[in-house]
Amino acid sequence: GLPLTFPAPPSWGEARVRESGLFGRHRVERVPLPLDTDLCRPLSRRTAREVMRLPEEPILLFFGASYLDDRRKGLDHLRAALRQVTLPTSASLQLLIAGEPGSALLDDLPFPVHLVGPVHDPLLMALCYQAADFFVCPTLADSGPLMIPEAMLCERPVVAYRMGGAPDWVLHGQTGFLAREADPDSLAASIEAMLLADRDSMGQAARTHALSLHEPTRVAVRYLALYQNLLEL
Repeated sequence: GLPLTFPAPPSWGEARVRESGLFGRHRVERVPLPLDTDLCRPLSRRTAREVMRLPEEPILLFFGASYLDDRRKGLDHLRAALRQVTLPTSASLQLLIAGEPGSALLDDLPFPVHLVGPVHDPLLMALCYQAADFFVCPTLADSGPLMIPEAMLCERPVVAYRMGGAPDWVLHGQTGFLAREADPDSLAASIEAMLLADRDSMGQAARTHALSLHEPTRVAVRYLALYQNLLEL
């Protein structure tokens, strides 16, 4: 009987509350999570790659997960998609991967891999985003993942499955490309579209959109407005 209000960071969370038998009749307000916009910021790829000792020339696709053998994170889907990808003429693609090793899938990827290993330093994670040309998120089940807006704040566009919070962040054709959920064929097509896209312009749009949602002051203002409204009820 309590008058509960649920702040839901992504639309996925809002939908879960609304369909809940216990909580569906209560108020739900969409309020994004604040992110560190000073840490996650644009930096030239060349500088980031020099720091990380990565090659300057190839297109670099970034994928990350705490544990690479976590099937929920979709590395097997990324592998299946990459096997179908046709590169544009004269283009060279390499992979930057962060996470705890242990997956045999790494030995069977069709492009050269730069393995960072587990990343616990937020500055190193930001460098991974900044060194890449784009971020790919083949996650199959997640309320986020927050790596998507972090990459966008670093001015990098995103390819992701249409699940979790991805539809809130990835505006198809503007800040990245959305693939059909759990469909490696669609993921491959989205990666190919990204390879042909104006990634710099798309990255700038990605940062603008992510700032509008996750800049800490803006999030604080939304919470203050919500608290004020609740006090007036």
